[in-house]
Amino acid sequence: RYFAALRGLLVSIASTLSSLLWTLLLLQLLFYVFAVIFAQLVTDYCRYETIQASGDANALPVCPEDLHYWANVMDSMHTLFMAITGGLNWFDAYAPLRKVSLVALWLMNLFIVIGFFTILNVVTGVFVNTAIEGASADKDMATLKQAQFRLSQIAALRSVFQEIASERSDTLNFQDLEDALHQDKLGRFMEVLGISTDDVWTLFLLIDVDASGRVDIEEFVSGCMQLRGPAQSLQVAKMSYENKLTRQRINRLTRDMQEVKQALHQLKKLFRGPRPVQVVSSML
Repeated sequence: RYFAALRGLLVSIASTLSSLLWTLLLLQLLFYVFAVIFAQLVTDYCRYETIQASGDANALPVCPEDLHYWANVMDSMHTLFMAITGGLNWFDAYAPLRKVSLVALWLMNLFIVIGFFTILNVVTGVFVNTAIEGASADKDMATLKQAQFRLSQIAALRSVFQEIASERSDTLNFQDLEDALHQDKLGRFMEVLGISTDDVWTLFLLIDVDASGRVDIEEFVSGCMQLRGPAQSLQVAKMSYENKLTRQRINRLTRDMQEVKQALHQLKKLFRGPRPVQVVSSML
């Protein structure tokens, strides 16, 4: 449990590897498509300027120094990558395109909108969602979180009980519980646990397991932990308690019937026993 946070990070990273590979492939495709267009536009511009300057229609294009970001496809892809990752100022890559063509300017704006504001934000959301799903699917992490949550609830219940019983004794009766539930703190805490406080008497009966009329800290904690959940759980527990009483009464009635049956059997044997025989003297 000491490395739960580290385990959660590793599980989240591992669960996003497939999304990472597809994201890299999508970005690579985006960089390549726009890099080809930018490199072609810049190369055509440089060829036209070289021809105009030399008068030779077969002259090799020579690009100015400020267009070195877009000299070829690889340089263009690197420039686009740095543009959306913060490694290059957008203006440094955008300004030289002004003299190339208006199409290049609009394409640069379109790339920023698609790459930065659309793809990266969507990918970030996908990564976060995948990481959350991966962490939630980890059974060990889920079990550990549930155990930690249960322990925190038990500690909170013990603290509440000690606060209620601090000025009275180590146990609570019905009146103590009713007075405490009328306070906002305990009432709100019970509602957070999902324990209905509408029927305080039923709640006390369900918590008082030994039916002694007083509840100690163990009964209070275990009873509240069993009743926690949706608001309907109190009604279900009430029915279970009533069924328990019914079964106890049926068992007592069965035992009484067995005792009555045994008594009747004894009486039956007594009345069916040998009758006294009158001895008549043969001597008359």
